[in-house]
Amino acid sequence: MNEPIFEPRILSSGIRDVRFGQNVRVVQPVNLYECAIGDESFVGPFVEIQRNVIIGNRCKIQSHAFVCELVTIGDDCVISHGAKFINDPFVIGGPAHGDRRLWRRTRVGNHVSIGTNSTILPVSICDHVVIGAGAVVTKDITEPGIYAGNPARLLRRLNPNNTAETTVNVPFVDLNAQYRTIREDIDRAISAVIAESAYIRGPHVEGFEGAWADTVGVKHCVSCANGTDALLIAMRGLGVKPGDEVITAANSWISTSAMITQTGGRVVFCDVDPVTFTIDPAQLESKITSRTVGIIPVHLYGQAADMDPIMAVAERHGLWVLEDCAQAHLAHYKGRMVGTFGAAATFSFYPSKNLGAYGDAGCIVTNDDQLADWMAAFARHGGKNEHVMEAINSRMDGLQAAILKAKLPHLPEWTKARRRVAWEYDSLLKGIGDVETPQVGAWRDHVYHLYVIRTERRDALKAHLGAAGIATVLNYPKALPFYPAYAYLDHKPEEFPVAYRNQSRILSLPIYPELPSDMLHHVTDQVGRFFNGS
Repeated sequence: MNEPIFEPRILSSGIRDVRFGQNVRVVQPVNLYECAIGDESFVGPFVEIQRNVIIGNRCKIQSHAFVCELVTIGDDCVISHGAKFINDPFVIGGPAHGDRRLWRRTRVGNHVSIGTNSTILPVSICDHVVIGAGAVVTKDITEPGIYAGNPARLLRRLNPNNTAETTVNVPFVDLNAQYRTIREDIDRAISAVIAESAYIRGPHVEGFEGAWADTVGVKHCVSCANGTDALLIAMRGLGVKPGDEVITAANSWISTSAMITQTGGRVVFCDVDPVTFTIDPAQLESKITSRTVGIIPVHLYGQAADMDPIMAVAERHGLWVLEDCAQAHLAHYKGRMVGTFGAAATFSFYPSKNLGAYGDAGCIVTNDDQLADWMAAFARHGGKNEHVMEAINSRMDGLQAAILKAKLPHLPEWTKARRRVAWEYDSLLKGIGDVETPQVGAWRDHVYHLYVIRTERRDALKAHLGAAGIATVLNYPKALPFYPAYAYLDHKPEEFPVAYRNQSRILSLPIYPELPSDMLHHVTDQVGRFFNGS
């Protein structure tokens, strides 16, 4: 007997028979049909809103959210990334069997925030409720408060009368939030170091060196006290001597250029790409002289520099390349990890980095056996009990190594979370004023150590956000050639037009893996209010 053939009903992607209120913003692609969306609302990409759904005024429906039939959402609500509503209380395979007569209605009140990847079964939710990320709401919520878990339970009551007065303070980064998610791992690592008295070198340092070398995909990791020392050690190992010239980007943290000078070399600045903030390969050859020995591209803000043309220039002129990866842990270029292109690469594990210690720490990675041996000896008094050279003392301590090794398995998920925050910023800030959000260059991904926007009204926007309790940072207040430290070079703005213009336009917004959705929306709301004059 032949199996029956069922013809699927296919709905084309797009917008059909939707009643839009005033000033609604929609980021396509979306699937919206036979629904109503209120004034001043926002709908992000890859959202589906089905027939007979009613969305109130000033709501935000974030990317990948799914709002099924029979859902009514009140005013001033936030439906975060990946949240979904289900109108069949039995879900797939239950008694409803797709029978609409057995479906149930969901009603969401006003001022409700529904967290990322949460699931809302057919329930009623009162006003002034916060649903935590990943929660599953199985019963009616009748009391204002914060709810989380599976099934969702009340964590803390909220007083609706104080809601309007509440100021949301948004830190630039919250390291304690990260610690709370991995408290047992960190406490266990610290206790092990103390129990073993393994404070200097020892198994925890060696264990992290091996783990980080494997992660990057290189033969050697030489740990040291911080990312600045890493640059100094690497350049000494590469043989920089007085009078040598080293080219680097005109916008970066000063460690990169300062360590060129500290080795006896002379720093040569190169302007940056107007899209990615990284060194402009097209200008490199104009900077090369008979005294040039190397190039230090900085993978700035979490995005790789354009490495193929940089390596091509270096090869043509017999120059070494030292990658500054301080802000780019796990970033890739053409599918290849940063830190694997040059003769060596340096990393910082400053506490706020994507992989951060609880103090200073750094390292150099390389595939060169001889260079690795020399750098390890130079960082440790010229070799313990051997002293083959006069050297420095720059060691990663055991506590920092143990903490970093405990954090390392979490880094891929943290990186994904940073990207989700960045993408949410991208969608919410699109079309607001003259704000330019970060762009990702060809063949590159971005790990978003920093989320840096550009606007001609930077200083006024920064002041406005500060008054609203939002911390922002300038990375960096000036391009390097224009600091007093480099006045002796007598550089002019027209020599570095991109870096010079950026220094008055760039503003770093809060970003970290655990950034709560309500804080992110407070940031974007305030940016919108600033440009709308409200």
